[in-house]
Formats: sequence, C-alpha cells, structure tokens
Amino acid sequence: SAFAGVRCSYALVMQTKLAIRLPRRWVEHRPNWVCAMLILSSCCNAGLSIVKLVDPKKVVGVNILTSALYAASRSLLYTGGTTQVIDFVAVAMSVQESTYGRQRIRQAVAREHLLYILPAVHTCVECIPLVNAILAVDRDYNMERVQTISLICFLVGNACCFLIGCTRHVFRAKKMLASFEQSRIALESSYMVGAGGRAMADKFLDPDANGISPMEVPASLQTVINDLHSLEQAQKNVSEHSKKGMQSVIVVVILFMLFAIVPFLWDKTSYLIAVNSVIMPLGFSQECAANYIKSSQKRQDGAFTPLQ
Repeated sequence: SAFAGVRCSYALVMQTKLAIRLPRRWVEHRPNWVCAMLILSSCCNAGLSIVKLVDPKKVVGVNILTSALYAASRSLLYTGGTTQVIDFVAVAMSVQESTYGRQRIRQAVAREHLLYILPAVHTCVECIPLVNAILAVDRDYNMERVQTISLICFLVGNACCFLIGCTRHVFRAKKMLASFEQSRIALESSYMVGAGGRAMADKFLDPDANGISPMEVPASLQTVINDLHSLEQAQKNVSEHSKKGMQSVIVVVILFMLFAIVPFLWDKTSYLIAVNSVIMPLGFSQECAANYIKSSQKRQDGAFTPLQ
C-alpha cells in the first residue's frame, strides 16, 4: 500500500504539472482526482494493516475502526477506478472528434458519468461489515443470524457488483471498437480521395519507407494520417484494457461466489478480505500510476497517445 501510494503521489505531481501547462484547472483534470483517491485509499489500507498488526483480534466486521477503514478504502478505490474508466473513455474517444465533432463526443463522455451509480451501490455493500461492527457493540443483540445473512449479502453483493461492472465494461469496449472501425473507414475513404488513389495513399502512409520526405506530404493529408494513427492506437488500448479488466475481475467474482456457496469457508472470509484489500488495490493503483506517469512524460515530449 505504501509503495502504491508513493507511485500514485508521483503520478499526481506529474499530472498536476501537466494540467498547469495545458492550461487547465486542477479540478478539471480527471487524472488528478484518480491519483488523489487512490492515494487516500492506500492510506486507509495502510492504516488497516497497521491496526491489524498491532492487534490481530480487531477483525473487519467486528471492530468499528478496522471496518470503517476497510469501507473507506474500498469506496475510494471504486470511485477512483470509475473516474479512471471515464477518463480512459474520454481520451480514447477524443480521436473521433474529426469524425463526429467535439460536441457529440462531449455528450457521449457526459453519459459515462452514470457509471458512478455502480461504485455507490458497491460502497453500500462494503459497508455491511461496518454495520455489523456497530450492531456488535450491543452485547444483548442476537448477532448469529444477522451475521450469517449479512455475510452472504456481502459476498454475493461483491460478486454481483464486480460482474455487472465487468460486463458493462466489456460491452462498452465492443461498442467503442465498432465506433472506431466506422471512423477508420470514413477517414480512410476521405484520405483516399485526398491522396488521389491507392498508390499515392500507400506512399504517404509510410513516407520514409517509400523514399518520400515527410515535408512532401500535404498538410491536409498529414492531419488525416495523424488521426488514423491515433485511432489505431486507441483501438489497441481499448482492446487491451478490456481484456485485462475482464481477466482480473473473473477471478475475484469466482472467489466471492465460492466463499458464498460453501458454508465451510464462511469463518475464513477475513482471509478473502485481506487478500482483496492488498492484491487488487496494489495492482490497480500500480497500473494507473504507471499509465499516468507515462502519459504525462509523452505529453511533455509533445506526443499524445490515449491512456492504456
């Protein structure tokens, strides 16, 4: 958690400098919010680990402090992850502005904010252990049946939220890829007409290999060529992003469902919570930090590529 927090802090510094150069206000730059929420999530995770090391008996779902830290960490992680997805979509779709227009792309990105409904629901599920811990303060309260029901709701709820989020992400990626393909066909048709046929079009697409100086490529065609290259990179990034997300989420869904349907594992849920509190945030935070650091460095060099 500490290492992930440090990496996200460095990414936040880099993205803040980038926002100043654009110029753009800090609050208008989505990567800043993503990094900030991941840093806070890492701090909560670190706090949870310290409390558990000091007193292993303070279990999530029984102790209020550990349960609150766990719920806060997950809420920040899910909200940051959703913001990162929206930012990824916005950057990927920005390459279609020449095809659909900036206003239409902005409207499409604005609709993506409905995604925040899922982390809100997921946060409620992650607060179930905190509710249990609060109820456990009353020693006369019969907790056995309530804990069993809440545990099943917690496990099944987590599995459903992850599955819904993954399914939505996969279908959205397919829709984006289909849209990219339509834009690519339209740009290629426009490029063919502007270049004056297939022969010249092929030469201009790779001028170095065909003995043509980049200066000889008409400015109007160079703009279309840049859009085509950006579109191809966006297609690649969306495809890779979708595959990575699906593979990791499937494992998490299987684990939660396995613990939900096997009563023998119910009293070992704390191990699942511990693993899910370390591995998933660490991997996601590391990937986000690496991508934002890489993207800010490329923007400094004058290059622009969609976030991976």
